[in-house]
Amino acid sequence: MAAPPDPETRLQTVLDVLDDPDCRALLRTLHATPERSRQELAEACALARTTAYRKVDRLVEADLVRPTTELRDDGHHTTRYVVAFDGVTVSLDEDSEFSVDVARPEPPDSPDERLARYWRAMRESR
Repeated sequence: MAAPPDPETRLQTVLDVLDDPDCRALLRTLHATPERSRQELAEACALARTTAYRKVDRLVEADLVRPTTELRDDGHHTTRYVVAFDGVTVSLDEDSEFSVDVARPEPPDSPDERLARYWRAMRESR
């Protein structure tokens, strides 16, 4: 696992994606209708699929969007994306250093909880 980025890199990454009109459109769309695939996002935002894929990757890298997996009966699972923050605050401290704080929603289920939910869904689908 890679080390977390230093604060300056993190600040710049978040500011860069928020400065990008396509990334903002993707965030607005996901906020209004969560759990969309990259293809659905491309269509909803009128972006080329390759552009949407690249921009979603940037949002994931900035930790503003997170992937989820939709389990399907046919085995072709779909990656869907959700907004991973409630708010972003940029601050200037006493040393004239900028920082970014990304307010997070309640943490997602633990891996054990997700596995239990998966098996429950499998049992119920029989």
